Order: sequence, then C-alpha cells, then structure tokens
Amino acid sequence: MDVQRTTWWVQRCGWVALGLLVIAAALGLFSEGPLSTASTTGAAGRMEVSYDRFGRNGAATRISITVRDNDAQELAITLSKPMMDAFAVETVHPTPREERSTPEGTEFVFASTGGGPLRVYFDVRPELSGLIRSEISLPYGPPARLTQFTYP
Repeated sequence: MDVQRTTWWVQRCGWVALGLLVIAAALGLFSEGPLSTASTTGAAGRMEVSYDRFGRNGAATRISITVRDNDAQELAITLSKPMMDAFAVETVHPTPREERSTPEGTEFVFASTGGGPLRVYFDVRPELSGLIRSEISLPYGPPARLTQFTYP
C-alpha cells in the first residue's frame, strides 16, 4: 500500500506542476501575455522604454522608446555594449540622422521633434540565449535598465 500512496503523491505533484506550467504559459511566460511585456524609465523619467521580457533566439522583437520634453536640436539614444552584443538591430524608425560607436555602446542620433515627444522603434533580433541585462541611455540622466530572457 505504501508504494501505491507514493505513486499517487508523485502523480498529484506532476499534475500540479503541469497545471502551473499551463497557467504560466497563458500569462505569457513563453509568448504573448501580461508577463511577457515590460517597461522601464530612464533620464529622470523623461524616457520610457517598452520591450518584451521574453524572446526566442533568432525571432525579431521590438523595443519602443518615448522621450518626452525633447527641446534639443538633436537627440542621441545610446544602446549599451551588452545590448549590441546580444541583439542585431534590423531596423530603426524613424531613421537616425547618424550612428556612431562609442565606448559605452552604439549611439543613434535623431532630429528634434520641435519640443514634442520623440518615439523611436528598434526592431532587434536576439543572437544570444539566456539572461540579458542591458541599458538604454540619453546624454543626461540615469539609463533605463532592461532585463530580458531569450529562449534558445
């Protein structure tokens, strides 16, 4: 009888684990859902970054950046070196006026929007699997810190 009770206990644990996995998948652990998207701020709240928390190696994803109170002639957005090592930038909307490599990463320079918010979209493709910690920064204020997990 002890073997049968142990078997039932293991079976129930398996059902609970399977149920938790289904719930996590429905919430977006492996695809779209509330757990899959994240946003963070940088530059003392003037920059907001929205991104997918989970991705797949080789599958494109989008990073959206909104910069408020942009009154400069041009705006430079820097993607950190760890981000540039982990992702290939496929497209940038709007097209940057200039791109340059810096010791901190790659800087994308955009024309001013005349004081209104600037929205920039980076379509990127992960090239590494695992946990990726990176930063997006403006010339002023603290950077926005991103934490993403890329499935193989």
